[in-house]
Amino acid sequence: MYKMTDSKVVVFIDDEANNIRVMKRAFLSRSQWELHTFQLPQEAIDVFKAGDLDPELVITDQNMPVIHGYELLEELKISHPKTFRVLTTANAEIIHKISED
Repeated sequence: MYKMTDSKVVVFIDDEANNIRVMKRAFLSRSQWELHTFQLPQEAIDVFKAGDLDPELVITDQNMPVIHGYELLEELKISHPKTFRVLTTANAEIIHKISED
């Protein structure tokens, strides 16, 4: 089981190590949040499916190898319907498509 404290769990998924470092630094002094990071989307999905994490919030990048962020969030919606989900991207076409759905 990943949960170590009574803090609220946040999961950040991004294939770029620099983005993970920035997020870790941003959460460093926020003791009410327990941050878990994954560089591989499939690893995060496996942890969710195993029931090892029950996150309040999941933030993921859209453009990642193998599984895109939107697909990951769709899977998460099934297993963790109450979890808040945030998709980050710099791609304007994707933003438009999601806003239409």
